[in-house]
This record gives sequence, structure tokens and C-alpha cells, in this order.
Amino acid sequence: MVPEKATGVFSPMMAKNPASFSYLMPCLLAISIALGSGCAGTPSVHSTWMSGGLAIDGGTEEWKGKYTTIADDQLDVAVSNDDTYLYLSLITATREVQQQVLREGLIVWFNNGGNKDKVFGIHYPLGVMGYRGEAGDPVGMERLSTLDRQQRLELLAERFTASLDELEILSRPDQAGLRLAVTDMPGVEMVVVNSSSRLTYELKIPLQESAAHPYAVGEKRADKVTLGIQTIELSREAMREQMRALAAERGPAGDGYGRRPGGMPGSRPGGMGRGMPAPADPIDTWLQVKLESAR
Repeated sequence: MVPEKATGVFSPMMAKNPASFSYLMPCLLAISIALGSGCAGTPSVHSTWMSGGLAIDGGTEEWKGKYTTIADDQLDVAVSNDDTYLYLSLITATREVQQQVLREGLIVWFNNGGNKDKVFGIHYPLGVMGYRGEAGDPVGMERLSTLDRQQRLELLAERFTASLDELEILSRPDQAGLRLAVTDMPGVEMVVVNSSSRLTYELKIPLQESAAHPYAVGEKRADKVTLGIQTIELSREAMREQMRALAAERGPAGDGYGRRPGGMPGSRPGGMGRGMPAPADPIDTWLQVKLESAR
């Protein structure tokens, strides 16, 4: 159910130090969206009872002792619930995973039908690449090519912070999402806190749809919920094609941007440059969560 207008609560937080984006710069490229379908088998996680509610502020003190480590995706995941809400906390201290979330954002899928069908998902944060920005230059690639290192870091921090004002509601992985202001999600609260050492994601969402809560885990409350946690897959070839197209639009070398034909500034012709790392494997974690009953 998608209302035309609603009001909600949002708690954005972001590390102010632009240096926390220094490891993101080499990977800031146009991307190709190819969401995975999930891995075979769905590990089970028991939710813990959340008494008295939870402030969605990116803190981890209330979550101590509740995290489950997902080694393959280098994530620590914790889930709690009360009668009305599901609470989710994610932590990663792995730089490559931080890069993915800052660059492309994070998608959390919800399904209370006992399977991994992607029936309702929230893409938040949208990441630097999801920021719309100026027309024709959504992530400021044109500006990036003219700035020094410190200015680039500041621009990336600015872009990511700006991207926190919106999210996308997903109903199918092969269709474009519905972009909404974060204040148009009544009952849903999210926060992302990033630093050079770790990234923390925290979410609160109603368990059951209602007139007051049109966005929820499901139409009806269930004893078990399947959660999918994903990032968007990067295609190296698609990135090359995007950068070639960008370079072609700007003209040959000597156009004022320092580009060589078909490449990034300073890169080898037709390539992405020696310093460009291969895209990391996308996060693709699915969990079967057993909700806790009131004590």
C-alpha cells in the first residue's frame, strides 16, 4: 500500500570528518544494478524481546550480546522485536563492505511468508551513487574531475549526507523503486553512522500494516520473518562502458578535464586505471528470524 502523502520520523547521523570517505574515492564510478537472488539455505536467528522500545540513534550499547556474525558477508546482525515493531542492527568494520554501502547503499527485504520472495524492500541509504544531484551529473563526476583530494572527500561526504534524505521502496528486484522522502514513512525509523573504523545501520519498522503504518513487514503479523540484506552488484565491464560514454560526452583528451579517451583522469586508454580495484562481491545475506513473545 503506497499512500500519496504521510508523515514520519527520521534520525539521520553522519560522521563529520570527510576523511572517512578517502577509501571510497577509487570506486566512485557509474554502476550496473544486478541484484542477487539469495544463497541456498536460510540460517535461523532468534529475535530478542525489546522492552520499553529503542532509540534509533546508531548506538550499540543496547545490542551487546545479541549480535550474530555473518562471516561470508563480514556483518554482525542483531534483531529484536516487541508487540508492534521489528528492530534491526547491522555493523561492519570491513572497509570493502563500508565502501559498498557508502557507494551503492543497502537494501533490506522483508517477507513474513516463510520464503525469500522479494515482496517488500527498503533501499536505504541510497549511497553516493543513488544521490540524484544536478541534472545530468547525479554524483558530481564532472565536479570531481576538477577538484583536489580534500575537496573530493568533502564532496563525497556532502553527497552521501544529502542521499540520506530519501529512500526507495522496492516491490520487485527487476523494477525501479518508488523514491520517497524519509519523512514519508510513518512508524519507520532508520539511521546510518559511518566512521573510518566501522559503519552501523539501525532500523525500526512496524510488524503489521495498518492505517497508521502503511509500510510494515507484512499485512499481518507472523511468528517468523525472512530478512534479506543486500548491496547492489558492481559490474566491471558495465563500469568501463559507463566511463567510456562519459568520456565521449566530454570529448577527447585536452577537454579541460585531463581525461584520456575512454578512461578516468590519468587512466590508461580504454581502461579504468591500474589503481582501480576489482568490484567486491555484493552482500547477500538471508535470515529466518523467529520473533520473540512478550515475557
